[in-house]
Amino acid sequence: MSVFLQLAQRLHQWNGAFCVMLLGIVFCAQILVVVLRYLFNIGFIELQDLVTYCFAMLCILAVPNALRTNDHVRVDIFRAHQSPARARRVDQLAIGFFLLPVFVLALWFALPLVSYSWSIFEGSRETGGLPGFFIVLTALPVACVLILVQGLAIAVDKDLIHGPNPQP
Repeated sequence: MSVFLQLAQRLHQWNGAFCVMLLGIVFCAQILVVVLRYLFNIGFIELQDLVTYCFAMLCILAVPNALRTNDHVRVDIFRAHQSPARARRVDQLAIGFFLLPVFVLALWFALPLVSYSWSIFEGSRETGGLPGFFIVLTALPVACVLILVQGLAIAVDKDLIHGPNPQP
């Protein structure tokens, strides 16, 4: 079990670093798009596609990190009055009955789409756009797997279940 939890932690760290890199690319590329367009009247569809691709990957890959750090959206009407032990049981049930089945299904339905996209090396929908849209689509099954790993890690590790008043 310790090896699995270490793997989950390492995946969380790598994914977090990758998301920070994507955010940096989005920020710098978008500023470059604006400067080139409005100061020099130059437009690059490839650069705009890069911003779009990185932003899409950032949005989907940030979800597992939000789950791991307890920054995800949660309805806490009842949770505020629960003991940490009860909150842990509720979280374990929610992971088992909602998170795992939903993301297993999402993975199941995403794989054929991603497989087809890879088979044709799908590119941008824009004429002259950036190739490699299939890589962006690959972020969906990767995120599903990361969410499943983080969900299982949270379910089995008592230190990852956050009590009624989670600490930042």
